[in-house]
Amino acid sequence: MTPMTLRAETNIGVNPEQVAPPPKEGPNVFSQFATTIDAKTGDILYDKNAHHRAFPASMTKVLTAILLMEHTKPEDQFTFSQLALDQEKSNYQIEFQPGETINRNTALMILMVLSANDVSYAIAERIGGSVENFANMMNERAKQLGATDSHFVTPNGLHDPNHYTTPYDMAMITRGVQKYPEILQAMNTKRTTVTTSRQTVSIFNKSTYFENPFSIGGKTGFTNEARNTLVLLNEKDGNRIINVVMASQRPEIYEDLKQMADYSFGQFVKQTVLDKHSWHQKTTYGTGINKVSLYMKQL
Repeated sequence: MTPMTLRAETNIGVNPEQVAPPPKEGPNVFSQFATTIDAKTGDILYDKNAHHRAFPASMTKVLTAILLMEHTKPEDQFTFSQLALDQEKSNYQIEFQPGETINRNTALMILMVLSANDVSYAIAERIGGSVENFANMMNERAKQLGATDSHFVTPNGLHDPNHYTTPYDMAMITRGVQKYPEILQAMNTKRTTVTTSRQTVSIFNKSTYFENPFSIGGKTGFTNEARNTLVLLNEKDGNRIINVVMASQRPEIYEDLKQMADYSFGQFVKQTVLDKHSWHQKTTYGTGINKVSLYMKQL
């Protein structure tokens, strides 16, 4: 097979027929704050108050999961203290006792499938030594992930007036889970069985985002102050996006996500840049100062 190389020259005139068309008008989203980003680049594809501060509720647990994977090993054990068990109850499928232990994979699965506040607290105590220290770790890691307008106080998202993020920041944090297939798997698990030091229990995620055919994982949240929140990863035709809605209501939240995804996927345009059979063909890609002239050369 004859090898080919692709060369580029700048400052060549643009061919308007080969420039991607402008995106269509954005969707009418009910949620007060929302965004969609390209999971690969972090570019914003849809924006409705994307940089407005709001309460994340249990979407917080996405960041807790990232720290869990980065600071522990699969065999590490997490013990439930009374303080952890005193957290506001968020699941009724499994009851823990003081001193009961779980390993990392079980902790991750229960954290994502059941949105368990007590598990979040046990993780924070194990990794940070205290919830306060863990919150400092959360804030430092969030900034590293590109979330520069957020402040976290709790590992589970229970309301605190100083615990906030933005849709864009939450999307950037969620972008970080792509390094950890275990987190994505847990976020996309509808039903599973988990084992602790004293029991084996079948658990299930009652969220309805699994009905979305392009969903590859999500995390819901709710408090009276935050209202409904949701981060959802979608994948279609090789393109992956991250949608975040905050301060929303049911059932509008799922219609919002559908419209946002449809609009955002529509901005990925497949374009034939060069035909491998046309050796002397030149074409222009991009516009303005970013335009380049492309041609192939047979070696």
